[in-house]
Amino acid sequence: MRTYLSTLTLLLVLTIPAAAQNSTVRVLFYTGVVNVNGGGKPSIGQQLGPKDELTVASGATLQLSVNGKVIKYAQPTTVRVADAVKRAGKGENAAVATTVRTLAAASSSNHDHTSQAGATRVEGGSEALDKAENSAKESARDEADSKIREHTGLNGGLETAERLGSAFGNRNELLVILEPRATAISNGAVRFRWLRTAGVERYVVSVKDYVGNELFHTETSDTTATWDGKDLIPEAIYSWTLSNARDDQSRVEASFNRLSAAESAELSKATTSVQRELGDDNPALPLVLGALYADHGCHGEAARFYTSGAIATHEQFNEFMQRALEEYADAIKLRDEEMKALYGGQ
Repeated sequence: MRTYLSTLTLLLVLTIPAAAQNSTVRVLFYTGVVNVNGGGKPSIGQQLGPKDELTVASGATLQLSVNGKVIKYAQPTTVRVADAVKRAGKGENAAVATTVRTLAAASSSNHDHTSQAGATRVEGGSEALDKAENSAKESARDEADSKIREHTGLNGGLETAERLGSAFGNRNELLVILEPRATAISNGAVRFRWLRTAGVERYVVSVKDYVGNELFHTETSDTTATWDGKDLIPEAIYSWTLSNARDDQSRVEASFNRLSAAESAELSKATTSVQRELGDDNPALPLVLGALYADHGCHGEAARFYTSGAIATHEQFNEFMQRALEEYADAIKLRDEEMKALYGGQ
């Protein structure tokens, strides 16, 4: 009997194509109702076995990563992983495969994790997001775009206002820097971003090198400023100050560094590879780019990608915003009162 069962098991394994057995298949992204093996919904980054099946309901979409190659489904169907591997062929995309693995690891390690800033992925994070979603219903529809721009420095629309409205509430006199803040930045222009503070009409941004020479200075009523940063030395530490234009004593400071030339080149190459594989209009793109930039220590830019993803794809709003929250709490180290200002907690 034991010999019979062993033989049967061997035959079942042999019926699965070798390519399917040797491929790494993960859930990259989905919207709507998608189930795994007739059970619950999958998680982003979840690894699938060659015999697994996913059901895509009407109106739902699914994207799988097969060795980094992206396979998309937008019609009601049952997806056999072995068939997805066959459809993907022999190609692979290392940048996508590595980043999706990172997304999976982040989901697993943070499932019951409590951050130093007092935000919890399962509890504190959900409470903040629920508060944002519920209180935002009172926001005026015609003010949605302007509020998003005013308080986060990001362009957005009504869906974000409906979910982040409470983050536009009381700021007191707290100045909160969002990026860059004790993290690396990628090549290109430097984007400075902060929260709107009640009572502050204009802000001053000043960047200095390690000996105190001022390299950049600007004043704005916005919550974002951009500098070409063309003379920044890779890996050197710079500081920047955000202050109230009418009260120089009301100020906060943060540091940042440009990636090394080698790492900048690696990030640029990986970004191009990801964009080529997913396509510029792919709703999963901000998620993958967020993880990619976080992998390279560019946590402010990662959080911005995640927030942009939440703006664009309301069905995965919580997934995106949880990851943004973790970047701010765990990597950027926003203090508890700053997290409350950002996510509307009181």
